[in-house]
Amino acid sequence: MEPASYAVVAYINGPLASFVENLRGRLTPEQAHVRPHLTLLAPRVLEAPRDKLLAALKRICYKAEPVRVSLGQVEAFVPATSTVYLSVQQGASQISSLHQQLNQYGFRAEEPWSYVPHITLAKFADDAAALTAAEEAEAQWSRYAGERDFLVKELTLVREFVPGKWDDLARVPLAASAPQHEGTCPEAGQR
Repeated sequence: MEPASYAVVAYINGPLASFVENLRGRLTPEQAHVRPHLTLLAPRVLEAPRDKLLAALKRICYKAEPVRVSLGQVEAFVPATSTVYLSVQQGASQISSLHQQLNQYGFRAEEPWSYVPHITLAKFADDAAALTAAEEAEAQWSRYAGERDFLVKELTLVREFVPGKWDDLARVPLAASAPQHEGTCPEAGQR
């Protein structure tokens, strides 16, 4: 089996997703195709078979409650990377805990940076461009009148099929989001 690059994300929908899509399209048109999401596991090359990864994701999601996430300020990871993002306020500790649970077993990978829950707005080639974009994003975010929170109730396993392009492999609901039979586990096939 040839290793592939995988990640785990929670997609954002509704007006908040539209805001992020429109802002990303203005800041970096070449990244406009990226669906707005909260990354729980950053991209990593894994050798485990897809079905094993999916089984591990189901085991974790089966025990995890949905998480209400509210977004804070526009920030940048400069100088670590030239990435502009929306910070996570409420729900950050629960999302970080989910990240920690996911970053085990078949998903385990050494990560170059500490995990920070966030919504990526745009990635740039240099810090100056990122800082300029962060100012524009902050101005747009301050004028945004829509909801600034969302419920993470399912996680999606994604795989990179060509550089920069990702495929959704499976959506897995968190515990309270899925119909359940008392005492059953996803591996039992009773969901």
